[in-house]
Amino acid sequence: MVLLAVGCCPANASTLATFRVVHVIDGDTIVLENGRHVRYIGIDAPEIFHKKKTTQPFGVAARAYNRKLIQGTRVTLEFDVERKDAYQRWLAYVYDKEKKLLNRLMLQRGYAYCLVIYPNTQHLNLLLQAQRAAMDRGLGI
Repeated sequence: MVLLAVGCCPANASTLATFRVVHVIDGDTIVLENGRHVRYIGIDAPEIFHKKKTTQPFGVAARAYNRKLIQGTRVTLEFDVERKDAYQRWLAYVYDKEKKLLNRLMLQRGYAYCLVIYPNTQHLNLLLQAQRAAMDRGLGI
């Protein structure tokens, strides 16, 4: 599934920054050592904490996998056109110390699906390929 939405407020694309991850909230959101929340660009993982809904299937598993990958480690963030979402979270492509794109890994393992929000489409084809690979293998959501 691919969802498209309209975004606004362009910024400089492809700026890199490195931080330590202090907390993994769920499959697509982390907290950095500077207190910033980061939302992974291009993916949507099942919800765990939601005001009016119960935990969605694969939500706990997605968080556990994300934690296993990066809890307590240093990550490099790559920004696209927009730097923040409506909740003031940073929007980023997140890379581990081995330069693996975590957004892509979450899709490849079936813990998330593509969520395309224009204009943040720098790695769109790579993310769609990862989702297709998971779907072909019958993994996750």
